Amino acid sequence: MEKPLIDPVALAHEIAKEAVRQTAYAPRWVSLKQASAMLGGVDQKTLRKWARAGRIKMRQPSGYHGKLMVSVASIEEFDANAGTRRH
Repeated sequence: MEKPLIDPVALAHEIAKEAVRQTAYAPRWVSLKQASAMLGGVDQKTLRKWARAGRIKMRQPSGYHGKLMVSVASIEEFDANAGTRRH
């Protein structure tokens, strides 16, 4: 069986990042699911771990019990500095 010409995870990563960039009023905060897609499918538990370690910014908006949001700026900075390493 031949390998696909395009890595589907890498493609999803680039599409998610470009979608945020092209939005006229790009959100400053995104859901864990959206943040995961922006970082190439990183597990949501890993995102929480990175937030506890101070590698990305995460918050829980008032009135949204249980919903966590991730800073788009911190995702972009993390991705530029560290890539999508899962250490």
